[in-house]
Amino acid sequence: NNLKMMGLAMHNYHDTFNHFPRGTVENDDLEPDERLSWAFSILPYIEQANLYNELDKESGWESKGNQFGVQTAVPVFQNPSQPNPRPNPSASDYVAMAGVGEDAATLENNDPKAGIFGYDRVCRIRDITDGTSNTIMITDASRPTPSYLAGGKATIRGFSQSPYLNGPDGIGSPHRGVVQVVLAD
Repeated sequence: NNLKMMGLAMHNYHDTFNHFPRGTVENDDLEPDERLSWAFSILPYIEQANLYNELDKESGWESKGNQFGVQTAVPVFQNPSQPNPRPNPSASDYVAMAGVGEDAATLENNDPKAGIFGYDRVCRIRDITDGTSNTIMITDASRPTPSYLAGGKATIRGFSQSPYLNGPDGIGSPHRGVVQVVLAD
């Protein structure tokens, strides 16, 4: 249900802005790992508009002004069957797919290895040339991320090393033998 809600939020965001959210909130003054993530961008579409409005999108996710967000759990971003301890209340159990390769999050849209999310990439439905029903948008993470607010490698990942599931990329699942994903359709 959490993945379904995130997928619907992504499509509502796309309907509003004619593209999916960037993997990180645009901010030239911050490195991708310091920026707010795609999850921040969909907060208004998962009934968290008040939280969205209180956060400072001009600052990094760990900034003093955003510490209350780091201490705020949003159940949609937390897998109820996650057995691993969470580092803080806003830890997330899901990551957005960047594509294939170590540099997947920095690729251009027209690169055949690019996924939906990149640090600065804007993706529209028409950019998904393999078809939305064949493209992973969001997937389980094998361990909780630091926060749904954390940009960069914490919440955007690509397949780069074998084994691809429950391997070094952190894409995987607490579910034995199963990885849950939401496709772009």
